[in-house]
Amino acid sequence: MSQSLFNQQYGYFEIKAQLPKGRGLWPAFWLLPTGGGWPPEIDVMEMLGHAPGTYYVALHARPGGQVLDDVTAVAAPDLSAGFHVFGVSWRPDKIRFYLDDTLMHESATPADMNGPMYLLANLAVGGEGSWPGLAAPTQSGVYRIAWIRAWQFADIAVAHP
Repeated sequence: MSQSLFNQQYGYFEIKAQLPKGRGLWPAFWLLPTGGGWPPEIDVMEMLGHAPGTYYVALHARPGGQVLDDVTAVAAPDLSAGFHVFGVSWRPDKIRFYLDDTLMHESATPADMNGPMYLLANLAVGGEGSWPGLAAPTQSGVYRIAWIRAWQFADIAVAHP
């Protein structure tokens, strides 16, 4: 988590990782608002360990008080079999999601997604009734991260506090 170390409004964010396979495992790479609160949230990648050939990208926002939960399943090769690069380009007008430098999905940037965010990479383990489901008692997994990178776009002027 980069909350006290790194925050940025707009830019390109990516992680090179090998994801763990297994029932109940839930690796993710996401962005949350620096000022706290929720939403907005950008989910660059979430995978359910029992289905390593699919991952999810998502935008969670409340523009004008209206609920927006834009979650998209993306078909992929077995993400546990090797390293892959998951990226997001966040601009004032568009958010584009990439896998290994290939555009996989894009959405309009919600009106309330316009402040600095910090990065999180985590491996959650599900429980009964959770999205990834209950993990087996002996289940373990390793979320291998080669690197996490962030760039600011030269064509976007962003005020810094």
